[in-house]
Parts: sequence; C-alpha cells; structure tokens
Amino acid sequence: MILRSCFRITGKTRFLSHLDLLKLIERALRRAGIPVAFSHGFNPHPKISFGTAKAVGLASDCEYFDVELDEEMDPEEFRVKLQEKCPPGIIIKETKEISPEDPPLMAVINCATYLVRVRMDKEMNPSELEEKIAQLFSRREIKVPRISPKRKKEFDIRPGIFRLSYRFCTPQEILWEMDLSVGNQGSVKPVEVVEALGLDGCRILDIIRTGLFVRNKSGEKAMPG
Repeated sequence: MILRSCFRITGKTRFLSHLDLLKLIERALRRAGIPVAFSHGFNPHPKISFGTAKAVGLASDCEYFDVELDEEMDPEEFRVKLQEKCPPGIIIKETKEISPEDPPLMAVINCATYLVRVRMDKEMNPSELEEKIAQLFSRREIKVPRISPKRKKEFDIRPGIFRLSYRFCTPQEILWEMDLSVGNQGSVKPVEVVEALGLDGCRILDIIRTGLFVRNKSGEKAMPG
C-alpha cells in the first residue's frame, strides 16, 4: 500500500536541506517500526518520495511525502507512530492511502501558495499597491538571474506568477499572498516577486509556504491525491 502524508515544518527544522529532511523522515520511519518497502537491486533504498523541495530556511504549513509499505497499516496509526519519532518542528498533519496508479507528487504539483510579510520605510496606501500590481501583470516578461554550477542564465518568472494580493497589518507592514509556479516547469521565488514589484524601502520580514497544489489550465487549484 502507498500512504501520502501532509506535514508542517517550523522552528529550527526549516533550516534543513531537502536531503537532510529526507534522511530525517527515513530515520523516524525506522525508529517507529513502520514496514517500509525497499527497492530491489544492488543498493536497496526505502520507497519514499517527496513533493517539490522548499528553500532552506523557509517555514511551511503543507509539505507532502509518499511512502510505500510492505504491509497494510491504518493511515491514522501510521501518522501517530511516525509523529512520536519526529523531532520538534515536524508535525504530521494528515495521512491517507492513495492508489498505486496515482501519479507521483513531483509530476503533478505545479503551484505553491505563500504568505510574505514585508515592512516599508514609509506608510503605503492601497492605490499605490494596486498600481504596482497592475504594472507587474502588464509586463510581458520579468527576467531574473539564475546561477547553476555550470553557468549563469536568465529565467522569465512572469508566466509563473498566477495570483497576487495583499492586506495591511499596519500602514507600513503588508502581508502579501502569492500563488506561484513550482516544480518541473520552473519555480518562482517569493523574493523575486517582491523585487519585481519595485517597492522602494521594502524589507522582507517572514515567508511561509502555505500550500502545494495541482493547478489546471483554468486556474483552479486542488490538493494532490
């Protein structure tokens, strides 16, 4: 059977790399005595797969991983046992069984939602922010630099900015809500969107990834699985 779990990452654990997070979950599963299935071959490894990797240091309310088991197990029993062996900062929110025919997480997740809290050097008003949003969405392309081990290139983030809204916490503190592209088609970073808005005297205070979704061509979002 295959189980899909949704979990939260907070506190110091948000600074773990994607590889370290994978190892953490593997250890927790082993310590919990959960019958994880292993691949065959010269170097067997546990059949665990994650959704889109998050940036190091980013807190998240909704990450996913799938694990294949050798034996049948109640999803809630799995969640409770695994939670007992997870360190502080990892919260298993929900576990459910999925079909072996369901596509892998990396193949379907293409949208992430974020909350980005910023502080401005001066008080802002809604008309100023609405104008900045309109200017951003009117642009045909927004090129940002991306550096890989082999070369530096430019990536157009404009197609991956799906939705952008805001609300005021104070006249100088703003909470932005963003729907951005993630996954195989290219990921857009919230920091890049804030920079593209061209807000003078803007300082990012906090970023939280609030969800991962499957977004269709009409813009509708659904949770994976």
